[in-house]
Amino acid sequence: MAKKDWLYKEMKGTLLAQSDINVQADFVVPIDDTLVPPYRHGDYLLIRAQPDVFEGELGLFIINGKSHIKIREEKFLTSLNSNVPPVPLDNTVQCRGKVVGRLNAECVEKIKPAEKSNAPGQGPEQ
Repeated sequence: MAKKDWLYKEMKGTLLAQSDINVQADFVVPIDDTLVPPYRHGDYLLIRAQPDVFEGELGLFIINGKSHIKIREEKFLTSLNSNVPPVPLDNTVQCRGKVVGRLNAECVEKIKPAEKSNAPGQGPEQ
């Protein structure tokens, strides 16, 4: 695959192959224990930055200073994990974006910092 076919995202020295889904994402978040299942360890969620999501959509929310992936409902946020109670929506909850996809760990190529410096717009500082 040619270098121009790679989409460079800031993800701790990682290259993402460009696709119709990940070009919609502004950033990625790693899957943690609260999201397994339905997701897998090592995978990433693709997030499009936006101030809110519609009811029934999956979003990235800041609750008490920590980020959480939740389903937005009319008056509360629900978890993908049925053991976690709903969180009431109030002015302390902030939406940071919408989940637009999942990136399998196998689709991510880890690179060395020296290789990253060759990325477009990521060259050595003058």
